[in-house]
Amino acid sequence: MVNITKKEGRVRKIESIFLIPLILLLLHIALFGWESKDYIVRVKVSNHSEVYKFTIRYTVIDARENYVDLLTTKEEISRLKKQGYDLRILGRVSEQFEKINKLPGRGQYHTYDEMVNILDSLANTYTDITKLDTIGYSVQGKMILALEVTDNPGVHEAEPEFRIVGCHHGNEWPSTEIPLDLAQYLCQNYGLNDSVTNLVNNREIWIMPMFNPDGHETQTRVNANGIDLNRNYGYMWIGEGGDTVQYGQPETQAMYEFNQQHNFVLGLSYHTYGEVVNYIWNWTPTRAMGDSLIVDLSNEYASYNGYWVTEGYDWYRTNGDLNDYSYGIDGTIDWTIELATSFNPPASALDTIWNENRPAILSLIRKCIQGISGVVRDASTGDTLTQAVVNIQEIDWPVFCDQVSGHFHRILRPGTYRLKAWANGYFPKTINNITVNPDTVTNVVIDLQPGGGNYAYKYAVANVPDNTSNPTHNITLTPWALGPVDGKYASIGKGGEVILDMGSLTPIIDDSGDDFIVYEGDDGNPNEGYETFVSNSYKGPWTFLANGSGTQSFDISSFGSSARYVRIVDENP
Repeated sequence: MVNITKKEGRVRKIESIFLIPLILLLLHIALFGWESKDYIVRVKVSNHSEVYKFTIRYTVIDARENYVDLLTTKEEISRLKKQGYDLRILGRVSEQFEKINKLPGRGQYHTYDEMVNILDSLANTYTDITKLDTIGYSVQGKMILALEVTDNPGVHEAEPEFRIVGCHHGNEWPSTEIPLDLAQYLCQNYGLNDSVTNLVNNREIWIMPMFNPDGHETQTRVNANGIDLNRNYGYMWIGEGGDTVQYGQPETQAMYEFNQQHNFVLGLSYHTYGEVVNYIWNWTPTRAMGDSLIVDLSNEYASYNGYWVTEGYDWYRTNGDLNDYSYGIDGTIDWTIELATSFNPPASALDTIWNENRPAILSLIRKCIQGISGVVRDASTGDTLTQAVVNIQEIDWPVFCDQVSGHFHRILRPGTYRLKAWANGYFPKTINNITVNPDTVTNVVIDLQPGGGNYAYKYAVANVPDNTSNPTHNITLTPWALGPVDGKYASIGKGGEVILDMGSLTPIIDDSGDDFIVYEGDDGNPNEGYETFVSNSYKGPWTFLANGSGTQSFDISSFGSSARYVRIVDENP
């Protein structure tokens, strides 16, 4: 429970509240040689509940009512047999690649260099609607490319942003081809197809075909450090991807930093295999806030191709993936779309896969306009506030203004809503009775009066333990730690930690006396202990300030003149 008091001539309070319940996390994380995982094994289970015991120790790639498919090593197969599991080997990923490489039509699968050339050609040919950006580099120095497709590329306009990502897992080659097909389709049909032209003119579409270029080149699931990138993000991360820290890889750091420059409304992350529309959450069976809208959109996607729709945890549990990070940290609704019925089908199947998914993708890009858009301004000056937060009260999960343009967009079902906006240094404001109509956007301008306090603006990391075999569902929501004092609090659990971003414009300033306060929420267990750290980077290094218990204030003078990030760790390991 945290209230962070920041002093700049006068006392300003930054409040974030954390309940620390007595939750014991028992994790047995076995980190094996990811790069040697080549065997696809199907293990029989008596019912689906047995699947969850595999998700931490093994790499689960599919699960149904009476079986679970694993990507394994020879050693893991031997262990499973010794434990008495009924299993059969379905094949090897390397054999699929061998077949692909021998096919005359292999040109439909593209190498890293071919992908770079295609994106570069699109950017040079369609200069009016594209911009090619390098968002970062892989472990081996390969570019992680993102192509923006919109009518004014390079300009942050008041338009909803849509993100498409392929190839988190390097051995899932079709996941690169669908985003690449989309990029070409949008460019080649702009000005010729009215629907495509409208989408490009009124959306900002970012396409990232190959997020893990090192793994793609070596035909391995992991990156060049042997880390599963889709288990490396900082929302409910537990280390199951092989790393020792969330955002521990240059690829995931690049994704996090790229996302902080945008306010994506929706996102699609492509994988193989299973023909599945996987929606959030993946880390817990507790349904996400706004679940009815998320399910509606999931069914919309599946209506075009017949894919199976499931909440991620209901399929099998993962922690630290892009989907959960996107909604948990940034407020972006993101899906995993599992393509095909094998990791890498023959190249001749790619056109069919593209045709099955193209109308579904276009439909979600079209749908993302529906909702409430606008800006938050300083009521005295009329200046746009670029680090404001907007929360639809009926959903109670925030979205964030674009840190460049200040524009926000919240996709919603048709209906009437109540909106609350706040920003550090301003009094919050609530607007009632905002109507959203089907397939249209409702624009609002929200003027905030200067004054009020400074608060935790956003999460960089939220890791709350939730035992797989006996899930403990928090009665609190992580966003309840953000913003002005309202009596709500967020749990960090026993052994959990959070990293709070105070905002680049409103860091904690060292002043005489203490500079921030951690408030304890009322959960019936007073004076629970925690440790506090500060840094000016979400990655650290972290300076330890002090141990705390219950509601307590802290001084940052031992660190420096200002601190942007506050890390709070429960005292129980």
